[in-house]
Amino acid sequence: SIVMELYRPESEFDESGRPGKNYSEGLMNKVFILHATPEVIGRVERTSPLSWGGFCDYGQKHDTNHKHGHIYLAPSLTHLYSTRNLQRLIGLFLQSSSQVLSHIFEKGVVTSYCTSTKLKNSLDYRGTSFVYPEQTYYNSRGKNNSRPPLSFYYSDFQCVSCGSQYQNAVWKPTKQGDKWEMNCHVCRSILIKTFCYGCGTELYKNDHTWTYHQTISDQIGHVVCPCCGSYFESELEQ
Repeated sequence: SIVMELYRPESEFDESGRPGKNYSEGLMNKVFILHATPEVIGRVERTSPLSWGGFCDYGQKHDTNHKHGHIYLAPSLTHLYSTRNLQRLIGLFLQSSSQVLSHIFEKGVVTSYCTSTKLKNSLDYRGTSFVYPEQTYYNSRGKNNSRPPLSFYYSDFQCVSCGSQYQNAVWKPTKQGDKWEMNCHVCRSILIKTFCYGCGTELYKNDHTWTYHQTISDQIGHVVCPCCGSYFESELEQ
């Protein structure tokens, strides 16, 4: 396919002997095509049971891990909501690079530690100190606090629906180790960050409109891991 030709390094060739274009810069970057043909996928070959499955491929299939794909984008009277395809793709990029930070609170100063499996030892996130601004925080029981409670986790995640930054992340234990639930204070949308029970890949559960992972039927709670293909996520609250 065209997107694979763009994604492959120049050292790799297709069946016709054509080298890749290396847009991924050595498989380091994601490559997505924005196209203006709504029927490019077709009803028979839907990539997802969700509404965008006949128009987009977010690289959600097993082993692709959202590294390459294509989306339909051509606002028209027939497809008024195709801009959501781009908005969903932007969410994919932002969520994969956003972080949840744990902290130690002492004398108004918070020392933060990255909770990500990808950056937990990164100097950019580990041991960073800063002072929280004066505002209202909420713990898992909904109580107001003038300063972040011990169960509070800071995140730089942004809501895919409205663009607001999530104010806090509520931690819950799972079999894999951790789960964070974030609620948008503006549009009330919910984001759940969790992990694949098979390989530990980070998974992001958005609502029906903004979910870009592969799902089992239209159940957005049952996402398929884009890395190993596991699809039954056993979450056990301790």
